[in-house]
Amino acid sequence: MYKREADGLLKIENWWIARKFKGCAYYASSIVWGDEDNERLRINYEFDLRQDSGYRPELRLSYVVVEDGEKREIRYTVYLYESALHFGGTRYWFACPLYKGQTPCARRIGVLYFNGRYFGCRHCFDLTYQSKSANYSAPSSIQLHSIDWYVRAQRLEETMKRKTWRGKKTRKKRQLLKLYQKMSTVKW
Repeated sequence: MYKREADGLLKIENWWIARKFKGCAYYASSIVWGDEDNERLRINYEFDLRQDSGYRPELRLSYVVVEDGEKREIRYTVYLYESALHFGGTRYWFACPLYKGQTPCARRIGVLYFNGRYFGCRHCFDLTYQSKSANYSAPSSIQLHSIDWYVRAQRLEETMKRKTWRGKKTRKKRQLLKLYQKMSTVKW
């Protein structure tokens, strides 16, 4: 069965929350995909991270989609999970807002994908990544990888300060030897 690839879809990622709203308990704005002349999607959102008595952090989304020539405004809430970081602070995760039958998915995810109408996890939309479906054993793919390996080997050689430490090969030297071994197996 063919799966759609997630790589080209519109998405909202959880790292964006941490970077954009650090220290803010409430924030409202909009996201626009595309440019001024060709706007693909405009989403108005509100991040509400206030934690009053029993209140759960959430992301409220509202946007307009065109279905059968009619504009339809969609509004819903994506709840957020929190996890404590071992070095202090908090990371927020999305709870997938979609339903499978009568059961909410609510999977803890880092990326919300847009399928044309709603945002949800890649499992609900049955998505895959391009890298999972790539044929790395094809000759052209191996040759492309060998070019990447060559560039990485050059970088390692440039940044390597020592080849050994206390009689043992350093991590960079071991990585370099591994790359050389991979490169030697490529048939041009």
